[in-house]
Amino acid sequence: MSDKQNFPVRKQSKRGGIAKRTGQAALSGVLCGLALAIMLSTLLFPSMTYSMPMLAGGLLVIPCIEFGAGAALTAYAAVSILSFILPVDKEASLMFVLLFGLYPILKKFFEQIRPRFLELLVKLLYFNAAAVGAAAAAWLIFRIPIDDGTLGKWAVPILLGAGNVLFIIYDYTLTLCVTLYLRRLQPVFRKIFQL
Repeated sequence: MSDKQNFPVRKQSKRGGIAKRTGQAALSGVLCGLALAIMLSTLLFPSMTYSMPMLAGGLLVIPCIEFGAGAALTAYAAVSILSFILPVDKEASLMFVLLFGLYPILKKFFEQIRPRFLELLVKLLYFNAAAVGAAAAAWLIFRIPIDDGTLGKWAVPILLGAGNVLFIIYDYTLTLCVTLYLRRLQPVFRKIFQL
């Protein structure tokens, strides 16, 4: 891994043992609970089927920064499984599992790709594959249609085109959130959770 990452993994401190592992477990548990609460809110706000998984997935950047991709993948798996077990909007669950829950973890690896246009191409390929997979799974498993009929034969190209633009905005916003976390919130979290 290069030293120049958008959000580097925190270097291991000399302080170890039970206190450190307890802080890691506490922070990961709080973030998983918050992500799950956000996913559950799709029942109250059905129009936020896509925005709530984005927000819930964005929280997984924190364990990725603090403890590495393995800890973030564990948190992702926990929220993913519980979002299918609990009464969460199933389309939102699919969007979390296939796209917005995994992308914040993969983002740091995508951003190591050079040149920059190739990085963007890989990100967009991931988005399109995940979005098509989520739409196909929504139809095949839950019988949720891609469109209610208003867009007709243009539904897929219009939705994918708009989705690509929104995904680029989401990626940029996620980068801003990582910067905010590193500059302002990380010291607070480290103090609270004794990391």
